[in-house]
Amino acid sequence: MKIFPENTIEKLGLSAIIEATLEKVHGTVSRELIEALAPVSDRDAVESALDRTSEAMRLMRSGEPLPIGEMSDVRSALNRARPEGSLLDPTSLLQIGQLLVMARRVKQYFDQRNEWYPNWAQLCQTIRPLKSLEEAVFLVLTE
Repeated sequence: MKIFPENTIEKLGLSAIIEATLEKVHGTVSRELIEALAPVSDRDAVESALDRTSEAMRLMRSGEPLPIGEMSDVRSALNRARPEGSLLDPTSLLQIGQLLVMARRVKQYFDQRNEWYPNWAQLCQTIRPLKSLEEAVFLVLTE
């Protein structure tokens, strides 16, 4: 059910905001997520997004570094790795290993700061750290 008029994107200047944001984005996945942005009419979804935005702004103002860096798009490598016995090139393995490490660190970061960033901590509950897989990936790379 839409409760916003058809020209909402135009009236809000959302296209200009999206274009300006895309100029700052480096990753493919981030680009796809930003390009898919659209107005939301569900009150709970809007409030949740605003709460996460407020927490993100508070985090940015705190100056405390978030343990996140540029993320490679590993989707094609993961698809290539699906068949049993398939091989991945070292670069793909490294990118997958780095993503596993980053996911674990981000989850730890927000778990430790749950009282300051409860919405981000809740969102990170879906992250399942795979420390043994991380170790296996880096072991293969060092052999």
